[in-house]
Amino acid sequence: MAIVLLFLGLVFLIRFVTRFCIVEVPLAIENKLTATQTIGRSRSLTQGNIDRIFWIFIVGGLISLPLQIIASIVGNVSQAILARSLAIDPNSGLFIATNLIVSYILGIILGSVLIPFWQSIKATIYYDLRSRKEGLDLQLRDR
Repeated sequence: MAIVLLFLGLVFLIRFVTRFCIVEVPLAIENKLTATQTIGRSRSLTQGNIDRIFWIFIVGGLISLPLQIIASIVGNVSQAILARSLAIDPNSGLFIATNLIVSYILGIILGSVLIPFWQSIKATIYYDLRSRKEGLDLQLRDR
């Protein structure tokens, strides 16, 4: 019973989050929209396309996964190098502070690569949904 409830809760959470995944894009692109209007805009654009958007985010996550794995490996290697080069106990405050600074720098570097990637995915989804729903910038050929 608990597994079924967990699964249903996960499905609900995924569908809920997917409905609001592009909420900041209309705020940045469209004129004269308030924050509450962009929530409604996101809901109306994503209606009926939740599965497609979910799979786009799955593929994007799989694309960004190697970068996250590399960052994790670099973080672990830097911990080992710091522990040996400083010749101090890994539980000491100096080691923890130094490791925190190195991890913070790695996080900034990884974020500077991944955040534009995810924002470009969101912008592409937004324009795709707008063109599907509203025919944005589509011109029909004369026959």
